[in-house]
Amino acid sequence: MKTIIEGVLSGELPWGLVATGAGISGAAMLCGVSGLAFAIGVYLPIASMLPIFLGGCVRALSERGRPAEGEARTGILAAAGVVAGEGLAGVLVAGLVVAGLVPKKAPPLLGGELGELATLALVLAICFFLYRGARANA
Repeated sequence: MKTIIEGVLSGELPWGLVATGAGISGAAMLCGVSGLAFAIGVYLPIASMLPIFLGGCVRALSERGRPAEGEARTGILAAAGVVAGEGLAGVLVAGLVVAGLVPKKAPPLLGGELGELATLALVLAICFFLYRGARANA
């Protein structure tokens, strides 16, 4: 994004690369790949795509054995709330750092293997609740 913004502002955007990306995206869409999924896969780093992948897995599990016309609206709304909550939490933390109420770098509350296990447990709990909410509409 930095390269694109600087290129547009300076008038030196590498249009060859833009056209190449547009061509690859167009070809992927013609092959049946979702344009949004392809763009996210190309643009976001792998660490940011893990929650999207997990959400897709939870949705696939929740829709298994259901008629095609039904949608898991409760699960979709809950997942959207998780995404919005993460964004709001990021803005809140940034505001606290700017206000000087919290340091820019702080050690984790739970470090090492205990912190990793707690994080894994939290992610699994969120996946379970999203799955349960999606299946409630079945």
